[in-house]
Amino acid sequence: MEIDKKALQQMIMANDIKTTEDLQALLRDLTKEMIDTIYEGGLTAHLGYERHAQGGEKGGNYRNGHGKKTVKSHLGEIELSPPRDRLGAFDPEIVRKRQTDISGLEMKVISPATAG
Repeated sequence: MEIDKKALQQMIMANDIKTTEDLQALLRDLTKEMIDTIYEGGLTAHLGYERHAQGGEKGGNYRNGHGKKTVKSHLGEIELSPPRDRLGAFDPEIVRKRQTDISGLEMKVISPATAG
């Protein structure tokens, strides 16, 4: 995956990143948005239909809002919004149920072949 350097520069300028604390806050926000997006994709795959799809609720299970979950990371605390399904059968893989610490998550994502 290639990073769009111009978009990254614009993000840095738009967020007025000048200190390591500023950078850490931006990385925390990016991590939250990425995990929440992965959550949504996982629920879509689990349910078998896209959000707001017509006739998608035929299986008796459907989206049921979002929860709030605060996890600890090397960037500080991050508040996530895991989606819920009506039957409670969705078990996300990126940040598991009842998991409260995601420190080192980037290492697990970068090098999955060496895990285990």
